[in-house]
Amino acid sequence: MPLHETHDPADSVSLKDAKESYLVFYSSRDDSGKLWCPDCVAVEKLVQDVFGPEDGPSGLIVYVGQKSELRT
Repeated sequence: MPLHETHDPADSVSLKDAKESYLVFYSSRDDSGKLWCPDCVAVEKLVQDVFGPEDGPSGLIVYVGQKSELRT
């Protein structure tokens, strides 16, 4: 599958050697496994549809953290 994920949250060192063609930035997932950002939720299916097929482009989902971490 050409869509991969970073650890949650990602560290910048893990992006240094990324071989994927595209980086997709998402909010981190909450305790129930859901993205907390409504914009991320809105495009999640589209991202899966584009990057999911074996012949699709390669992408790396980069989790940026929880909402509370972005406000600091």
